[in-house]
Amino acid sequence: MARRTSLVVAFATLALGCGRTDLLWGIDSYASESTGDGDEATGDGDGDDEPTGDGDGDGDDDPTGDGDGDDPTGDGDGDDPTGDGDGDPIGDGDGDCSSMAVNLVPQQPPVIVLLDRGDHMAGNFAGPSRWEAIGLALFDPIQGVSWAWEDVRRLGLASFTSFGGDGGGACPVLEIVAPAALNAATMEASFLGQAPEQDNPLADALTAMIPLFAGEPGHLVLLTGRNPDTCATPNPQQGGAQAVLAAQDAFAAGIQTHLVAVGNLTGNYPQSLANAGAGMDGAPWLSPNNLAALATGLDGLLAGLGSCELGLGVAVADPSACVLELDGAALIPDDPNGWSQLASDRVQLNGAACAALDQGASVAMTCSCDAF
Repeated sequence: MARRTSLVVAFATLALGCGRTDLLWGIDSYASESTGDGDEATGDGDGDDEPTGDGDGDGDDDPTGDGDGDDPTGDGDGDDPTGDGDGDPIGDGDGDCSSMAVNLVPQQPPVIVLLDRGDHMAGNFAGPSRWEAIGLALFDPIQGVSWAWEDVRRLGLASFTSFGGDGGGACPVLEIVAPAALNAATMEASFLGQAPEQDNPLADALTAMIPLFAGEPGHLVLLTGRNPDTCATPNPQQGGAQAVLAAQDAFAAGIQTHLVAVGNLTGNYPQSLANAGAGMDGAPWLSPNNLAALATGLDGLLAGLGSCELGLGVAVADPSACVLELDGAALIPDDPNGWSQLASDRVQLNGAACAALDQGASVAMTCSCDAF
């Protein structure tokens, strides 16, 4: 059920008054205006076509009569809608405004399950092979998460491999099912036509995924079984740094990468990749060691991707000027259990905050006008 706050913007209006209001002032003014050059509508002696009578002689383009010709407020700044010259939308002259509550709307972003199809995916995974376990976790008629989530998530499937990198022809070799609702059957048909092949050029695959989202923020759920190689260097598997950079580029494009390790990922690589994919330090990643744990982990991951991503309805340029609260308590920005900005008009709750939102907690966001 969508949980949202209402958009509230309060503006202050300043009423100004000046000048004489007595009867003699009206008579004096009328007398002055009725004399003059004989054909001047206002009687100020500036010519015969000046509707405002201020003596600028422009006659046809200054609605306020102050001589600037095109300023709708009449103060001479030409483009300030409030007329105080500071460009401030509420007209108080300080370039600032009162805070506003931002309308938060749960999103259903596209989600692509990205599968490493290197030969190592044929390795044992507590009974079935890694590849077989992925197939069961995704498409088993009873516990397959694709069937469970296809009506509330726009799911897609992609896999990547190569045959000797650039020296073996096209690289990366991709199989793609574009994300859509009610897509599990199409995804399963694609998966059943594939098998583990040779290499796993992850950086090149991540780069190839970005255009599939067509500029829309979304998610990649990456299932991989070893440190990656690259199209340029298929052996040895030393493409971790390139993969981290590619995940950073994807995040900058609004696409988060969620790591699910179904094999032996070594060194600092998996944590670095998870951090790059989430745009923060200490990002969580999954490392299930059997089919049941894999299915449970994927189910929990998919559960959080929709309800915890919130559209703002407005572009926020400076998130530090905003406070996001869960049940009245402020959350920490860029924290594993706080919130993160995914794009100028989208935020996401992380970890414990996401879990609390799923349990019915209320969420609200307030920004100063410096944020926009």
